[in-house]
Amino acid sequence: MVYKAYEVIEGDNVKFLDENKREVSDQELEDHLSNLVNFYKEKVLNQIKTGKLEQLADKKLLQDLRINTGFGEEKFESLLEAIIKNGNLLLVGPPGVGKTELAKRLARKLAGENYIVTTANSLWFRRDVIGGETIRKGTVTWKSGILIRAYNKAATGDREYYIVIIDEINRADIDKAFSEFFTIFSSVDPSKWELPSYLIEEISSYESKDAEAENFLKNYREHGNGPLTKLRIIATMNLVDSRNLFDIGSALLRRFFVFEFKYPKGTEDLDNLNIKVDPEVRELVECLRNKFASMGENDLREGLDTRARFNISPASLRKAINIYSSLRERDILDFVNILGGTLGTVNPEDWTLYSKFVKECMDNEGKGKKTD
Repeated sequence: MVYKAYEVIEGDNVKFLDENKREVSDQELEDHLSNLVNFYKEKVLNQIKTGKLEQLADKKLLQDLRINTGFGEEKFESLLEAIIKNGNLLLVGPPGVGKTELAKRLARKLAGENYIVTTANSLWFRRDVIGGETIRKGTVTWKSGILIRAYNKAATGDREYYIVIIDEINRADIDKAFSEFFTIFSSVDPSKWELPSYLIEEISSYESKDAEAENFLKNYREHGNGPLTKLRIIATMNLVDSRNLFDIGSALLRRFFVFEFKYPKGTEDLDNLNIKVDPEVRELVECLRNKFASMGENDLREGLDTRARFNISPASLRKAINIYSSLRERDILDFVNILGGTLGTVNPEDWTLYSKFVKECMDNEGKGKKTD
């Protein structure tokens, strides 16, 4: 029997009544709870087996990301898929909006498991991206980079696409690391992408080369530039931390379709959380985001640090809300401290602005009430 249980507190005793106000025995309650646990356990296991949990997570990600793009959910996803089918994609925006997860979702949908994820860094050279000379056990040898390995995967795989995700691409010195990348992807038409002949000659000239390079030469003799038409690059670029990163020139940008994401306005992303959010928290978040968003134009006019694109990201807010909601007793000051710890910044200017804006917002709204 499935029934709703009502809790009745009488002194130190707690009684449970069913829909007919009949007192429920401890054994009945235990059996009922056990049935519920088994039911939801089976439901979750079934969702894991059918991939529905991943689909739900992906759908939520799309809802978060398409905020402020002006596209509906289906059109947003189909647009990104169409872009990738016709070339490379660069996802640009502040940290915490879900760029990397979106890149992985698109890769899984278009290429299954035929994709790799790598994070750029300032130590990257041409050897890391394309390949090049290195010393191994005292011998000069040619070592394959990311694109040569990806070419081999595309040449031997049975999927339509093989995708390379380069996370935080502007952490690398583009001129130092990407060299032949510009030549390979010079055309807007993937069918016209081609490997430069001097690269083939260079690899062939080395007596010692790694296994990937050997396979590459074999695959190139058999397939030529064909596997390149199956390769796609999805890169992400962080705007907020740009003064600590490298500039991306127009030469590289022309090799990508650039899709920019922005911080949500107000509290639109809170609507996607399956958590009841206290009204005072919602009001504070909206006020803080509006104040951070208004800083850009002022900074440019006054000649201050133009890295004023910082704001409260969906990831930071989601983490803060989850922690805050788990507290049995809480007030808005608890949320302020928790949110401050999830902002993902140690920049003194960001902290100063956060403290200043919190005070202004709370003074305006008269915050500080206790909630259970």
